[in-house]
Amino acid sequence: MLATLPHDTTSFTEGLQRDGTTLWEGTGLAGLSELRELDPTTGAVVRSAPLPGKLWGEGVAVTGDTIWQLTYQDGVALQWDKATLKVKKQVALTGEGWGLCFDGNRLVQSDGSATLRFRNPTTFAQTGALTVTLDGGSGPMEVLVGTAPTTVEVEVSSPGYDVINNVGSRLVLGGYGGDRGFLEPDEGQYSQPEEVFAWCGGAVLLSARYLRDVGTFDDRYFMYYEDTDLSWRGRLAGWRYCYVPSSVVRHEHAASSKEGSTLFMHFVERNRFLTLARNAPWSMFAEASYVYLRDTAVILDRDVVRRVRHRARPAPGFALRRLRAYAGFVKLLPETLRTRRAQGASAADRAGIVERWGVPQ
Repeated sequence: MLATLPHDTTSFTEGLQRDGTTLWEGTGLAGLSELRELDPTTGAVVRSAPLPGKLWGEGVAVTGDTIWQLTYQDGVALQWDKATLKVKKQVALTGEGWGLCFDGNRLVQSDGSATLRFRNPTTFAQTGALTVTLDGGSGPMEVLVGTAPTTVEVEVSSPGYDVINNVGSRLVLGGYGGDRGFLEPDEGQYSQPEEVFAWCGGAVLLSARYLRDVGTFDDRYFMYYEDTDLSWRGRLAGWRYCYVPSSVVRHEHAASSKEGSTLFMHFVERNRFLTLARNAPWSMFAEASYVYLRDTAVILDRDVVRRVRHRARPAPGFALRRLRAYAGFVKLLPETLRTRRAQGASAADRAGIVERWGVPQ
């Protein structure tokens, strides 16, 4: 990562391209889609134009003095005049529109499948196609699946390798627990023992004295962040943790609920706030709550208020899920505050841990 730039959090970004000193963005949602010219240094919208009707915008690509923009399932692609931000023409598009780029000679379009389609940058006519395979394998596979779980073996040409899940946990500023080394190929970069902020519940050896001193898992958590919470409680009680590279456990990440599922997100978000309310400095907890509730309000405005205003069907599901998670935290807050007081840790103790172990997002 080279830099972090400001961006409108209400924008449902679908397409993005840097064009000299300009950043072009295509946004989605039926009836709310736009083509935007942005200042890349400030994130400010310099100019914008809505897509006609209730088209759902997708990927964008600049070709000289024009900009092509796909639509999701509306069956058309738009050609914009870059100078005036007016639609020059609409052309038919078969299938779904996803990503779009320009390689200097031709447009390259993806549609959610394994096929890339090449198009003429002037007429948008298809000039070729290419099926993408894993590591240049023998070709695409067609598998019939139903509603029951299905296992499919895929032959790959390259040898397999180990991928790291966790080599000790991090304290990420903003109030998150993070897996150190997550998804990195294991090439020996963590070959030395070292102290870490917290341990991972998937692979840890705890002494009985530690558990008598600090306590055990809080069963209200059910899943996720219970190891971060107990680690943080141990830190406040003066314990330290060491990562040992010779101790290896094979682990399937988020096997209980699958990462990104509604169940996963509910407990991750609820339990993150429980952990902060019990262990973190009040300033860290307050900032995390503010950011979460502010972003939830932005999502409500984007998915409900603005859609109703444009006579589109509201989609409150995402915002409601976030609100339910925070409400679940508030319900458990009184008991959490009682255990915070029982810790006997000072504000300086809590701030010192964050200062020593906090890492940027």
